[in-house]
Amino acid sequence: MKWVAIQGSWTKINAEVTTAVRDAVREIIENGDGIISGGAPGVDMIALDQALLSNPTADRIRIYIPSLLSIYISYYQSQANTGIISNTEVAALSKQLNILQKTNKYALIEGTAPSLTTSAFLNSIDTIMSMADSLTAFHVNHSDATGHAIAQAKHTDIPVKIFTYTIL
Repeated sequence: MKWVAIQGSWTKINAEVTTAVRDAVREIIENGDGIISGGAPGVDMIALDQALLSNPTADRIRIYIPSLLSIYISYYQSQANTGIISNTEVAALSKQLNILQKTNKYALIEGTAPSLTTSAFLNSIDTIMSMADSLTAFHVNHSDATGHAIAQAKHTDIPVKIFTYTIL
């Protein structure tokens, strides 16, 4: 089994991105492979939702977050307080990650970052890429984080499939 990293925007998505993410994850799981992603809102959350539909035992799902789950959810709650994402998205993310953890305690991998900074998130991407055999990236508006994942994959000669979108 191969592990395919899924990376993409956490703030900007649309129906086209959503469909592409779902199709890619469904195909990966149907091929007998697994996904590894970061568990953020947006692309990661859509990928995890589709992965759970396609792999209900979650034995082909790995979600790596840079901190303990409680710190992770608190971070996104603070983002909701600034209006970057909604409280509804944070609640859905929390519910989804808790379901994953209850379904397969090995599927949610918590990092050790005491707080969530840009550096912690970039290190998280590096960790995900170190576990991946390939990368499928949904690069929306040339986002830096997805660009970082693409650069890491290319630097380590991991095959990359890139879907590029511009969303206003």
